[in-house]
This record gives sequence, C-alpha cells and structure tokens, in this order.
Amino acid sequence: MSQYRDTESLKRLLEEKGVWHRLYEFPEHTITVEAAVKQLGVDPGRIIKTLVLVDEEGNPLVAIIPGNKRLSLDKLSSITGKRLRLAKAREVEKATGYPVGAVPPVGHGLKTYVDREVLNNEAVIGGGGSTHSLLELKTKDLLALTQPIITDIVE
Repeated sequence: MSQYRDTESLKRLLEEKGVWHRLYEFPEHTITVEAAVKQLGVDPGRIIKTLVLVDEEGNPLVAIIPGNKRLSLDKLSSITGKRLRLAKAREVEKATGYPVGAVPPVGHGLKTYVDREVLNNEAVIGGGGSTHSLLELKTKDLLALTQPIITDIVE
C-alpha cells in the first residue's frame, strides 16, 4: 500500500525525486475527465485516467490510459494472463491510499500498464491525490517513476 495519501505527500514525493510537476487545486471536484477538461480547458487526450484493477486473486494493478479512451479489459487481461475487473471504491483506497477519482498516476507502488497513446503527449494531467486536485507531469517522468509495461490496452 502506498504511504502517500494526499496532495501534500504526493508533492513531497515529486520534490524528493526532483520531478517537474504542477498541482492544480479546484473548488469543484475533478474526478471525471469531463470535470478536469472543464477546469483546465485542455484536450481530453492530455488527461490520463489512472484505473485500479484487481485480478482473480485480488491483487491490484494500475492501467493508465488517455482520458478520451476506454480501457479494454479483454486486451489487458490477455496481456497479464489473468481475468481482471475494475476495483471497487474500497479496494482502490486499500490498494493506493487514495479515493476513487483522486488516484495519482505515480506514488502508488503498483504494477503499472500504460497505453501507448499516452506517449503522444509530452506532458499529461492525472489525479492529484484529492478529488479537487490534478497533477501535471512530463510523460518521461511518469514512465521513470512507474517503470510501466507500455502496451495497447484501449478499445
């Protein structure tokens, strides 16, 4: 389980790693891509979704996909060789320490799969550790911090 559980600890992690980042705080929630796009006025393809899934043994993993795409459970299941489902809210919190809609793409310590299309952006914007914050970071730093498997996992 992640020891970083809020925006402040996420910020500390990124500062310790010397990673350029920008945290955005909003009065309204940013738990959906639509809400994030509305707050920032950016293309939904620059927003990333950090999805927590569990396999049949209950082991969590993370899939990071462009905000304007849908995860293909079939593709990801065939890549992992396990049947996967989206984690329930309490499973997301237990696995990451963050509530649904706030899970940052980094700092959770889970095995991560990143869709190839995420690499089309120099910088991406994802969950910022709270339901009212977003985190922007360079895609190269996302990859360095998560050491993901880069593959094709969208429909």
